[in-house]
Amino acid sequence: MKKLNGHLYLYPVPQTDINALIEYDSECKTYRYITGLLGLASVPEKWVKVCAFDADCHNESGSLKSGKSDDWCHNGYSVDGFPGILPFPEYLPTDVFIGKRENDILSFQYGDMEVSLTLKQFAYDSYGNRSFEDVFEVVTGIHFKRDVPGLIFELTQPEGKTSKPIELKKNKLPSYAPIIFAALGAVGVALIVALGIGGAVSQKRE
Repeated sequence: MKKLNGHLYLYPVPQTDINALIEYDSECKTYRYITGLLGLASVPEKWVKVCAFDADCHNESGSLKSGKSDDWCHNGYSVDGFPGILPFPEYLPTDVFIGKRENDILSFQYGDMEVSLTLKQFAYDSYGNRSFEDVFEVVTGIHFKRDVPGLIFELTQPEGKTSKPIELKKNKLPSYAPIIFAALGAVGVALIVALGIGGAVSQKRE
């Protein structure tokens, strides 16, 4: 299978909900076309606008290097030294990015290619200094919370099937904790009884 490697950033525009579109308009046809090339069984509801590009595509002066592309969708791309045949998508399903952050790698199959994209939001938004996860929150409203117990992420498997939600649970007490608590409780009860008996004996002596 052909290998296509590059970088990707999100455009800071609201995600698209296909339920708000007319079923047979050109945009819906595009999403169905992309869905088929991604190998998904059904068209996802939410989509985000993306830009995939070649790594190190610009010179220090900011000009585009020869043979490099800074926008695969509009300017094309090369794979194995030849121009890509399939048009690269300008939109991808929102779900594939859930839980991803700056510099993570997103891998998926697109037609006859295995695509690996490093998330590089800073390459686009260096002035605003916003990471991929920051822009993803703004675009989708899905908050990327770090190290929060009980947080649930819906993960998408490579074959396009969505797995069951995974819950990051809080730290649990050891399995032997109830035994310790029970033992301490028994000792406490015995101590109270002993103190009661001792008090009753001392009263009789008086």
